[in-house]
Amino acid sequence: MATALAACTADAPGTSPSARSSAAAQATPTPSPAASTRSLPPLPSAPEEFVFPGRASRVVIPAMGIDLPVVSGDLAPPPDNFPLCNVAQYLTVYRQPGEPGTTYLYGHARTGMFLPLLQASLRADGAEMIGMEVLVYTSDAQLYRYRVFEVERHVLDYRLADGTPPGEQRLILQTSEGPRGTPGKLVVAAEFIEELTATLEEANPPAAPVVCE
Repeated sequence: MATALAACTADAPGTSPSARSSAAAQATPTPSPAASTRSLPPLPSAPEEFVFPGRASRVVIPAMGIDLPVVSGDLAPPPDNFPLCNVAQYLTVYRQPGEPGTTYLYGHARTGMFLPLLQASLRADGAEMIGMEVLVYTSDAQLYRYRVFEVERHVLDYRLADGTPPGEQRLILQTSEGPRGTPGKLVVAAEFIEELTATLEEANPPAAPVVCE
């Protein structure tokens, strides 16, 4: 199991969460350096190459305008396992959608990524996110619906991820609360609702991850 929360960085105020200073907790999101243009090797273009077994391939939060390709957290990890830009990633030590246990997705709190999660968390500790729908597609053309039931700020551990009752499914979304090196992370937990059928095209959006600075 993971020993530290996945590293993330934010546009403003993303690996394991605890309390930070009150000033940092009230920080307002500000632009961060643009992502590097150093692209990774191309991902498989033909769905047949990665359909089986199914892996998380797209995450959508309709109410927040979030729609990101998802790739493995083991994909060409940059130094210090710093997350990639333009995608979300899944921690490979956890489970995939459809399997009992926890699916753990993380991404930077940057424009076009998970920044809306961070911004919402600064308003009444993210109360508006409770009940929000999260959609996760898998590469084998399945769609998994989840509903947010808990939002925690300044997290320093994997308690929510490891607390899934036996036989149940849970989704964790993690993002940053500050610039690179900020210890606490924002963690959003969602309960499984149902599994539906999608199309390969819907489930496998083009992914162009880049190494971000």
